[in-house]
Amino acid sequence: MTNRQRVFLGFAFFSGAGMWVVLGALTGQRETWDSTLYFRWLMPAVCVLCAGLAYLEPRRWLLLGFAPFAGQFAAMLATAGAVNLVPLGLLAFTVLSIPALALARLAALLRTHRPSTPETPCPPRPSP
Repeated sequence: MTNRQRVFLGFAFFSGAGMWVVLGALTGQRETWDSTLYFRWLMPAVCVLCAGLAYLEPRRWLLLGFAPFAGQFAAMLATAGAVNLVPLGLLAFTVLSIPALALARLAALLRTHRPSTPETPCPPRPSP
């Protein structure tokens, strides 16, 4: 993994964690996804983040698509402190990551797709 990929991965992870903490503080919810703003604003923002990072680094689209949700999971563990439902939370974040993963894959494909161009004939040589 290159340094650029590590930076993007860290940015995605900490952006997801930061969004979770900030939205939780703004709404006063113990778990951020209890707020309607989570699905209205945070999920689309995370999807755009994942797509943008995957466009810039298409070979790591899977990691970049899931990293913000791993960050949100870590932030949830740090703020909520309820460890008895950890497997359920992990499953929920895995399911919630599906739209972001799909957009990340699409962005990676758009970046790596090369449109086919019809072969152009060579110009005729000038006669001597």
